[in-house]
Order: sequence, then C-alpha cells, then structure tokens
Amino acid sequence: MLYAFLFFILKFMNCQSYTALYISHVELFDSGVLSSSYGICGLVSMIINMGISIMSEAPNKDIPLILIMILNLVAAMASTFLKRKKWKRREIKFPL
Repeated sequence: MLYAFLFFILKFMNCQSYTALYISHVELFDSGVLSSSYGICGLVSMIINMGISIMSEAPNKDIPLILIMILNLVAAMASTFLKRKKWKRREIKFPL
C-alpha cells in the first residue's frame, strides 16, 4: 500500500513538473520556435526512455544516478543562456 501511495505522489509531481515546463516554455520562446522545440524535446525524451531499461541493468548501480546528475548539470548550464521574451505593451482603448 505504501508503494502505491508513493508511486501516486511521484506521478503527480511528474505531471506538475511537465505543466510548469509547458507554461514557462511559452514565456521563453516565440511561437515559431515552440513547435520545433516541443518536437525535439519529445524525440530526446523517447530516446532516453529507451535507454533507461538498458541502463538500469548495469552492474554498477551508481551509473543511473551519475548520469542523472550530469544531465541536470548540463540543463542548469544551458538554462543560463535563455533570455525572457520581451512583451510589447499594448494600450487598450475602450469605446465610449
């Protein structure tokens, strides 16, 4: 029962992180880049998901943890190069 509850909590957290990713993605990139970046991210995640089953059967059980730490460091360094999209300020005129 405890494992099922922990799995439920972790699955919920995973869904929340994807939601936050999609929301922040819209604020970072223009609409022309969005569809291509979603496709590239989807392709990379599928390739990584195929390799996870191979990596989990490695004789050294620290290899998955080391790989995840390396990927997190690469993502953190890459995110420093992102700039927020500048929004154009519009004036709304109400008809009277």
